[in-house]
Amino acid sequence: MSDDLHRLERAYRTTVYANRALLNATSEAQLAPEFCRIAVEQGGYRLAWVGYAENDEAKSIRPIAEFGFDAGYLENARLTWADSERGRGPTGTAVRTGRPQVSHNIATDPRFAPWRDDAQRHGFGSSVSLPLRDGDVTFGALNLYAAESDAFDASEMELLELLSADLTHAILSARGKRTLSGLQQALERGGQLVAAGQAAAKLAHDINNCFTVLVPCLADLATRAPPDCQHSVADARSALERATALTAQLLRPNDARSGRSNVTAPDDALLEIAPVLRRALGSDVTLDLLLEASGHRARIDRLQFDRIITNLIINAGDAIIGRGAVEISTRPVALRYPMPAAHAGVAAGAYVAVSVRDTGGGISEEARERLFEPFFTTKGERGTGLGLASVYALVHHVGGHVAVESEVGKGAVFEVLLPAA
Repeated sequence: MSDDLHRLERAYRTTVYANRALLNATSEAQLAPEFCRIAVEQGGYRLAWVGYAENDEAKSIRPIAEFGFDAGYLENARLTWADSERGRGPTGTAVRTGRPQVSHNIATDPRFAPWRDDAQRHGFGSSVSLPLRDGDVTFGALNLYAAESDAFDASEMELLELLSADLTHAILSARGKRTLSGLQQALERGGQLVAAGQAAAKLAHDINNCFTVLVPCLADLATRAPPDCQHSVADARSALERATALTAQLLRPNDARSGRSNVTAPDDALLEIAPVLRRALGSDVTLDLLLEASGHRARIDRLQFDRIITNLIINAGDAIIGRGAVEISTRPVALRYPMPAAHAGVAAGAYVAVSVRDTGGGISEEARERLFEPFFTTKGERGTGLGLASVYALVHHVGGHVAVESEVGKGAVFEVLLPAA
């Protein structure tokens, strides 16, 4: 068989098997790894990998899947799509320009200078980088390496460009399904939250009556307590004032949806309520603040912000058995297209991220899927199932986003993105 026919057969076999895999894949996480495996095992390419373009300061390219004769090649590549030496290689140029890039001979191609020695040690003779595009935006690249030089002629490139278009379509379809699923869940939660709000309002009336008795009791206690106990009384009065404000808001549910969101500086608010949060966690759990959003403000009412943080902290504390730690961190975040996979479905723009990390027992995958459902709880009789549902409703009310990462035995991280003011 001639070299030309061998190349066409290689590309054709990859296309046929890859399209079968794309039809059967159920998520974005499955697509790229399976695609790369087929390119090597069925197509005979020496290495296949897919990288996503990041919007970090370095404009890095993050490999999300690879298969073949790698043995550390990508770990040392330090790829970028910036207009720099490491960004002018085939992959960086494909992302930056949105056009396919072929390196016919890695041994002599000047663009491969930063990676040439390592590439030759791995037996790579030529390569092609094919952009993955969503409209006018290139969000990543498919990369194929062959052992021989001059491996990619015009006929093979035509098939490979169709192949990259199929992969792109499959990725965007998977993202669309994920977004649609999220919207459907949001609609379901919305109906559940209405019922939860009505039930909570009925309870709030009786709870508020109890608070009216506690207010004068604490005032009397403040006049009788010794000086070394006054700070505890002050914290109790502050917590009671917040609780009274919360029940008042529950009794006026329309106020929470009026759209009149105030502005809150998360770092300042967290420093103010930290003493109360530490007392809520107890002496066995430490609370650390890692605040990096000084000077940044979020479009959310201060009372709503306090409700979000309090619910997350109480949940974090409940997840810890014995001694442990909770960390609250903040940082400004700018989301731009191409959007990272973790933030698929979130609108581009400026946010303030507030994360709560705990050293608890972690959350199972089954429980993670239902965490924000009203009345769902993993705490048994101790839980109401309204805390995280309230967090979800408040965050989405102001146009934000909330997500959780957790593994059983490895704690949990809840990240809240609040639109920046």
